[in-house]
Amino acid sequence: MKIYSSIIAATVLCSSIYAQPIAKEDGFSGFVAAGVTTMKYESNMYAGTQFDDKMTDEKIDSIDGSADSESSTQPSFNFNVKYTFADAQTEIYLGTLLEDAITFDSTAILGVRKHFDGVGIFALGLLGSSVPTKTYKDPYKTGSDRGSTDMTSSGISLKWEGIMDSNFDVELRARKYDIDGGDKSGQDGTYHGDNGDRTITSSQADELDREGDLSQLIMAYRWNINKRNHLRTAIRLSDYDLDGKAMEHTRTGIKLDYLYLGDKWNFVAVMGAAKDKFDNGNPLYNYKKADADTFGGAFTAMYKNPFNIAENLSLTATVAAYNYDSDIDFYDGKVTMLNLGVLYKF
Repeated sequence: MKIYSSIIAATVLCSSIYAQPIAKEDGFSGFVAAGVTTMKYESNMYAGTQFDDKMTDEKIDSIDGSADSESSTQPSFNFNVKYTFADAQTEIYLGTLLEDAITFDSTAILGVRKHFDGVGIFALGLLGSSVPTKTYKDPYKTGSDRGSTDMTSSGISLKWEGIMDSNFDVELRARKYDIDGGDKSGQDGTYHGDNGDRTITSSQADELDREGDLSQLIMAYRWNINKRNHLRTAIRLSDYDLDGKAMEHTRTGIKLDYLYLGDKWNFVAVMGAAKDKFDNGNPLYNYKKADADTFGGAFTAMYKNPFNIAENLSLTATVAAYNYDSDIDFYDGKVTMLNLGVLYKF
């Protein structure tokens, strides 16, 4: 259930839409952003975050149908810090990025970027979970509390920015997903549905395992329309080579970002859509495939130097909505959110 997005820190999108060269002076730079997010959330698969791990019902009575909508308010925090070695045209950076609003996939990136004249910028990064997602040990368990656990990821990213000094970027990612204590999906054996109980064997339960590997290819092009207006389009091809055969799938996604840079206001608009194609059917649903469509978007406004407090300080506001529509209703997900915060650049 993934759609990639930068929800809270608008400068994360600014840096991807508007090409960021290596700084010409040695030293630290970056931003920190903090705020409060309120949201309405629907999911049968995920319990929430470290800040609120009871965002969905712990107990369900049927494995048919979508989840109920729940509300939550929790803090948010994002940052990007880098140190530049100007003579070597190199920088080391550490940052966070909310890539997936529906699965709370918050990623930390530690990496290095280096500029090569006439070639572009190469970036190598280590990926990890900045805040683990809370998922259910066995999301299909009916009649009693399901119990939650941490889902984390780790991996590597290789990116070529401004290929041959053009506006093309390409990135390769490889990540591994792990569930603390192992995935218990399907291990109860018997589950209640709208039309009675369903029973699966231990080997069929193995087909529901959500741990495994994710490989991604991201291709993007930036249009710098003028000094104030910038566009970025991206295609993301993802291969979820998960341990459970019923969970294996590919995703094809497209994304459009728009950035406006004003004297007092910055605006960022994001739109995205993706299609999931599953390799195999699901044993809990008579081997029906869980093919799905994802779509949504976000809008962020940044008001710079409020009340003339500090030139590098901004107030931010973001509204966002994403929907995951699966051919198996149990996997449907939805989130609408509002974030208010402050951002400081240095």
